[in-house]
Amino acid sequence: RQCRWVVSEALAVEGSRALALEPQYAALGKVPHAAVAAQVACDGAPPTRREGRCFGAPLPLHSCSGLPVYVFGQFELSSPGREVLLIPDAADPRSLSAVAWNRALFACVAAAYAALLKGLPRMLGLPTSTSSPGSMYGFWPLSASVAHEELLPLLLGPLYRSLSTQPLF
Repeated sequence: RQCRWVVSEALAVEGSRALALEPQYAALGKVPHAAVAAQVACDGAPPTRREGRCFGAPLPLHSCSGLPVYVFGQFELSSPGREVLLIPDAADPRSLSAVAWNRALFACVAAAYAALLKGLPRMLGLPTSTSSPGSMYGFWPLSASVAHEELLPLLLGPLYRSLSTQPLF
């Protein structure tokens, strides 16, 4: 099988840079880096399924995002569940700093995702007589398919706000 992917990365976006320079995160070597990857073709045809993609940190995790892209980042994970921490756990004092880091890292995810969506028309060869803008809409996240409610304000809100003023076609 020959598959074609589009990958976009972002580093140190918004408050994630300042957070990474704080002593508690700097001592751990934390890098505010995130990427999103979208499969745009496989054996010359569009992919048949785009939903339920997973998080990676950097290896794939058990938790799925419900987004039509894969999301990779230097996320802090719960143990032993290997889930991206988005809500503090009262029983785990470490979870407050982990959640703060993950929430800041989602600014990088939103920036990477926005760059991917802005580049998709060119990557998909739009506009042409044989393709339509509809072929790129499957890569846009929908609030109804997001697997974690916390992703709405952390990712979807900032993503749609940043794209609302951008020329996409």
